[in-house]
Amino acid sequence: MNILWTLFAWMIPVFAFSHTPTVDPGPPSPYLPIHCFPVSSHPVPFQYVNRLIRIEAMVNRSNAGHHFYLDTGAPTFITQNLADLHAVSGSLAGLASDVEGNVQRVQEYLLNSLHLGSWELKNLRVASSEGVAQMPILRGTASGGLLGADAMQGAVWMIDYASQTLYVQHHPEHQCLPENALVSKMYTDRTGSPIIELELQPGIREKFIIDLAFNGSLLVTDKLLSRLDLVDSLRFTRTEKYSTGFRTTYREVVYDFLPSLRIGNGTTGMVKLSSGGKRTKKLIGNEFLEQFILTLDFRNRMVILIPNGREGELEYASPCDISESGSSCTISPG
Repeated sequence: MNILWTLFAWMIPVFAFSHTPTVDPGPPSPYLPIHCFPVSSHPVPFQYVNRLIRIEAMVNRSNAGHHFYLDTGAPTFITQNLADLHAVSGSLAGLASDVEGNVQRVQEYLLNSLHLGSWELKNLRVASSEGVAQMPILRGTASGGLLGADAMQGAVWMIDYASQTLYVQHHPEHQCLPENALVSKMYTDRTGSPIIELELQPGIREKFIIDLAFNGSLLVTDKLLSRLDLVDSLRFTRTEKYSTGFRTTYREVVYDFLPSLRIGNGTTGMVKLSSGGKRTKKLIGNEFLEQFILTLDFRNRMVILIPNGREGELEYASPCDISESGSSCTISPG
């Protein structure tokens, strides 16, 4: 079975498997440790297609909606068609490179507004190039582009995979947490992409980009993979269609399994991972995250994972189990 992997963790920006986590007391947070569900005044429904989050947005108060994929591993990129219709052109922004160094020249634009339901993003600086619409993740499925981490700054974004609803708000103190929530500090890189530190096993702690355009579980480097104690009996290999954003190839991908990993104040069960080679960035994607309600709190720099009761469904699931078409399926990590 062929799988299309798309990695949008840009190197040169222009401007899982798990059991119910066990939790011990963690650091203090602005959230109340009581049983309730976070509520927001800005719910946004999304489609979960091939383990990618696709939302519809209105651009510059137009009546026509455009589809975007959430991509927290990159800045915001729009298609050239959308730029021609709605954007104000800016100066030449320079070059953008995908995770393996494939480069395209890009132009900077300004979108006056972008509406996600009742939530409005104003004066959003974006980039585009002729090749954006031809990215495998976008071709024929998202006329708008990729809504990146730069557009998410300063707010709290909660993603409920089970109900396929996204919530956006400015005041995390209005949320509250169940006792089994995993709470961890958020780091960011120069594009604003959220980063979380994982303890893969005792003595091995690594930072991973939370990439919502990555539909796999965990992506690691060859060097890191060689340091880990893995469940060798579960290893398997598959030849897959592998896209890094601007370039697509076929390659043999080896999948391994960690007995568990630690996130903030809690520990998960078995976790699936693969290696992207020597040069790749370390990513954590939707195949792992979909077993949680994920909150990215860009105001307080925190990541919160609330188990959604789907842990049992994830055991031995293939990335292709969500959506298949004939002998192939489409998975788009970011």
